[in-house]
Amino acid sequence: MSPADEQESNAPHPAQEAVTRAFGAENRARLFARYFDAAQTITSVNAWQHVYRLLLWIDRTTALAHCYESDKAQPGRAWYARSLAFHAWVSNALNVSPADLGESIDWLFRESRI
Repeated sequence: MSPADEQESNAPHPAQEAVTRAFGAENRARLFARYFDAAQTITSVNAWQHVYRLLLWIDRTTALAHCYESDKAQPGRAWYARSLAFHAWVSNALNVSPADLGESIDWLFRESRI
């Protein structure tokens, strides 16, 4: 085996490298650039929407936007009513139905998947 063949066989597969670096600074910068290239003009009035779109996520156990520890947001627990109110508010503020909020937030994580 030639040295070039040996280097090629030891080189990480692109998909494997993407998984290894999915949460690295380089990939985050790439994803932010892609997101903001496609975003509407960012102003002091709408900047919060971009923060939520990038960082909020849907808690799969309650199907609500995650804004606090999920164990406290379960039905009957201390934060459940607040989670419902927050979910309704952010859905309305982002102009999507509560059922479709999951498709409008958590952009950064969803785009990191392969």
